[in-house]
Amino acid sequence: MLSIGIVSRIRDHEMYISLPGRTGGTVSITNISTPYLNIMEQYAGENPTTDDEVCVYTLKDLFQIGQQVVVKVAKVERSETSTKISLTMNPKDLHEFYSTTVLKEDLVMIAAIQSKEDHGYVMDVGINGARCFLPKEDANKLIKANRNRPLGIGQLMYCKIKKIQFHRLIANITFTVMSKIVRLQKMDEIPTLNYTTLMPGMLVDAIVMETHKTGIMVHCMDLNGLIYQDHMSERWTSPETLEIGSTVPARVLYILPNLTSPYLTLQTDLLPLAQTGDRTDSKKLGAKLEVRVVRIEKRGVIVRFEDDDKGIIPINHIGNEALLTSDDISKKYKKNSTHLCRVLQYSPVERMYLCSFKKEKLNSDVVHVQQANCGKVISCKILGWNKGGACVQVGSAMQGFIPNTLYKKNTLSDSTKEKLIGTTIKARIMQRDIEQNIIVLTAHKELVTSNGVVLTSIDEAEVGMKGHAIIKSFNKGGAYVNAIGGVEGFIPATKLNRVRLADFKEAHHVGQIIEYKVLEKNNEKNHLVMTAIIKDEEDNSEVSPKKGQKEKRKLSINNESDSQKENGESEPSKKKKRKKNKKKSVPETVNDDDCELALEANEMEVDMKSETSDLEEHEDSEEIVIKSETIEDELESSAIGFWNVEVKVKDEPISDSDEEPDQSKSKKKKKSRAVADVSETVVNSEQNLETLSITNESLELVIKFENGDISSPNDPEFWKSLISHYSALGHLDKARGVAKQALDMIDYRNEKGKLEVWGSLLQLEMKYGTEETVKKTYAEAFQRNDEFEWLKLAATVYDVEHRPRPKDAERIYREMTKKFRLEPEAWIRFGIFHFFKQSFDAGREVLHQALNNVPAKLLVITKFALLEMHHGDQNKGEQMLDRVLEQHPQRSDLWLVYANGLIKVGDYDKARRVFQRALENNWPPRKVKPLLQRYRELENDHGNESTMVEFQNYAVKVLGMSSKD
Repeated sequence: MLSIGIVSRIRDHEMYISLPGRTGGTVSITNISTPYLNIMEQYAGENPTTDDEVCVYTLKDLFQIGQQVVVKVAKVERSETSTKISLTMNPKDLHEFYSTTVLKEDLVMIAAIQSKEDHGYVMDVGINGARCFLPKEDANKLIKANRNRPLGIGQLMYCKIKKIQFHRLIANITFTVMSKIVRLQKMDEIPTLNYTTLMPGMLVDAIVMETHKTGIMVHCMDLNGLIYQDHMSERWTSPETLEIGSTVPARVLYILPNLTSPYLTLQTDLLPLAQTGDRTDSKKLGAKLEVRVVRIEKRGVIVRFEDDDKGIIPINHIGNEALLTSDDISKKYKKNSTHLCRVLQYSPVERMYLCSFKKEKLNSDVVHVQQANCGKVISCKILGWNKGGACVQVGSAMQGFIPNTLYKKNTLSDSTKEKLIGTTIKARIMQRDIEQNIIVLTAHKELVTSNGVVLTSIDEAEVGMKGHAIIKSFNKGGAYVNAIGGVEGFIPATKLNRVRLADFKEAHHVGQIIEYKVLEKNNEKNHLVMTAIIKDEEDNSEVSPKKGQKEKRKLSINNESDSQKENGESEPSKKKKRKKNKKKSVPETVNDDDCELALEANEMEVDMKSETSDLEEHEDSEEIVIKSETIEDELESSAIGFWNVEVKVKDEPISDSDEEPDQSKSKKKKKSRAVADVSETVVNSEQNLETLSITNESLELVIKFENGDISSPNDPEFWKSLISHYSALGHLDKARGVAKQALDMIDYRNEKGKLEVWGSLLQLEMKYGTEETVKKTYAEAFQRNDEFEWLKLAATVYDVEHRPRPKDAERIYREMTKKFRLEPEAWIRFGIFHFFKQSFDAGREVLHQALNNVPAKLLVITKFALLEMHHGDQNKGEQMLDRVLEQHPQRSDLWLVYANGLIKVGDYDKARRVFQRALENNWPPRKVKPLLQRYRELENDHGNESTMVEFQNYAVKVLGMSSKD
């Protein structure tokens, strides 16, 4: 079916088109035209076009609401409750039955701009053998008529064939485009046209053959055509008023594939692809208005509004009675009688409103998005769920959407979501888009009960106003938020909370609810600057500081405008000298069952913005290409109290640049610190819980808790102490209840705290629960936490609790590396697991798999080399590091890692040779200093007089060379 349609909604990737008969369908962005699809694919690919003269418009730029277009039905999908119609506007589909033999001068066609050339535009009509061109002078007339707006690739337009020349089987066509002449061009005199080549919008002379109440039959182009009563020239003109034999100008409205009679329209303002003639009319939608009955038809009751607009009440909207006969309708809705109706929809093709007499429609508060006032609290019914959130029914028939981030603070499990389908909940309208027919709601209690302002536009905002918003995204300077009402604002990082600027993203997340106050308003830029309102009680919402945690740094900020921060501009801060505590790394002791892996590089600072460098390592005839990486993991101790598990994993940041990062610049940005050990220490957990001593402190804590005194609800250590106490006494149900209460009470922003509690709960179930409760706890924790963080913790717990069954932990590691194959830490942890169990071949296989997946290969190779040195084949590990340093001789951090690894295994002579090899390179003073310091420490701790003299000679030589440079 080919038809005229009217654009009703435009979204980023599709448009909704209203069709004749009060129906409609969608046109995907891929079905506009072949040139438009090709240019979209270029932009989506790796090498998008960079031609500055090429204009590519979005759907919202190519089309406008109310514009009339020509479409073809591509697919119809029917279900029990709905029908989905997919449409296409591609000239290739519209001209499916055209061939070059149909093409004649003066024929009007729909064409798409394929490319811009020196003398005009190559056009695409989708017909094999047709080469079409629009001269520059003709195109400029159209450009001038459209306020000098350039033509865009893929743009559709009506063109008339000005000249056609055939060369063998190729038709060379020259187009012209003059909008008024094209629209008035009649197709009657084109002898090659037939029913299959008619195009909606074509203008024809129609001779009236018969007239009826419901329409007229006409004759045109040797075809019989039909004009329905809703398509007369005037809205209330009766078909019977037309004179038999008279000729009227008509346009093709739509063509059905299995018939030979086109449907026509006498509406003079139906002009497809016109940039004017907006036929949208939404002023009545949702309103309850009085109408007068005009007549009763089989399809329903035709009514007239006070302003002369036309409406229809379909049979299924006349009343609530199940068996409403035609006699009942005639008696109740007599001609010229007046009644209240609810306006539901508008059909722009027929210029008619769809209305309802039903009581539930009349009594409903909200039946259309236009009535959905932002901030209003309403009841809605959950219809179902998708990945983004909940689809809900608002009022009697309107639908809305609650994104996951706006439902509630805790992630819901699939089983919980299933149970909620069909339930009615209280929700608040966050924002609406009348053009898109979209209502976004929230069911989050904090937003539903908020007494703050509702802002639907910048104009409504005043400095000092307070309300609630949700974080939408971040940039370098702060966070963008959406306030209740839909207005977007910006909160600079310094206004988010009391944490230092560098950490503001760690303390906040997308979807987080923020209470704000308006600080600055700029109507011209449509811009609001806000500040987060920080309550005193929120000071405890962060995780309790742990021993060894970095001290938060205070920033001295100048009076630079907060608006500048939105652009990510840096703020100068006063430079303060700080004393740096230099500590020597001390390896932890381990028992017979456990091992540790440490990367030590004292006094090193690594800039995380290293340039890309390629390293090629040949091992066993395999080529390993190392690309850039920036890995910095500071995984805090996850000691689980009485569970006797302590996991410390801290990864040294190693970049792939051939040149070591500039330490002096790094010192200006952050504290100097020793590169952390990468270690995993699991303490023997053979001790029975029953033998644990119960301290006075823990008893006091329990007494307070049982009396309702919860002093630190956001501190996971508080809850884990309680779980420890009840588990030690064998009160397992009580311990589970405490864990559940902890997960409910810990602030949703404290994700690490919740994760620790989940870890405790999993370990409890593994010790005392059933296989079913373990699986249930694991699955629920996986859904409610960051998946990667949970898998890391769960793997450690399984490793500790199932030592006799290592395959259980291995299964989780495999799941981790499969799901997060690009994460170096996932593979490194898996490698540690195998090497600690002396499964060396399995560990080496993990390395090969990692190098086929992770982009950060240099880090992975270095870590596995140290694993070999300390727990596997020392010579193999040394060979791996030797090859790395052959390609990266200027990386002083890698030399330090190598030397420290040898010192750790007590191979001091080899460590000396590594230092000496390193010092043979030419080093600037700032890079050679850490090497000399570590070399001197080696001789102080493990050397003798002769080795110290040897060191001093190297130092003098190296420092002399450095000073010359």
